Amino acid sequence: MILFANFYDYKEILQQNKGLFSKYLDVKKWCSKLNELEPIRNTIAHNRDLDNAFKKIEEAYLELIKIVDKN
Repeated sequence: MILFANFYDYKEILQQNKGLFSKYLDVKKWCSKLNELEPIRNTIAHNRDLDNAFKKIEEAYLELIKIVDKN
């Protein structure tokens, strides 16, 4: 099922397992980021114009890299 998950699903997983994930990342912040990225994902998935979405994607990517490098 995880192969079919999208940003909304990841947000739900984080929220429902806050105790586990809060040891590694700021759950509230990441849920907020996933909310920002969800419309971008929908735009890409439905072949619409991106309108400068690359900056948000890059910012989220760089934050994720910092988290991964810490562990």
